[in-house]
Amino acid sequence: MNETEIPSAYFPPVLNVLQLAELIHKTPQSVLADRSRAPYRLPPACEPPGTKSPLWLLDDVLAWLAAHRQQPAAAPAAVIDRRVGEPPRRRGRPTKAEQARRAAQAAQEGGE
Repeated sequence: MNETEIPSAYFPPVLNVLQLAELIHKTPQSVLADRSRAPYRLPPACEPPGTKSPLWLLDDVLAWLAAHRQQPAAAPAAVIDRRVGEPPRRRGRPTKAEQARRAAQAAQEGGE
């Protein structure tokens, strides 16, 4: 069994709010709040007739989690396009000396 598989012995086939909260690493209060305010943040719930508390099918929850799996991000274009041997740019505003050096270099290149 690999680490993405969850043995069914840990969770029953039908989950209540507390079990769903444990499975998706949220508090039960967050689950209930998200259910009314932002239902897209939760897997689809079931409300059997005559009950007030929502229930979730384990298969639906696992399918929902699999559908929201993030793919590894590609390297940013800035890292790929950096020229070899060129030092990385510093953060923030250039110093006055750097500004003067760049202005002199631009004037020299423009005057040629």
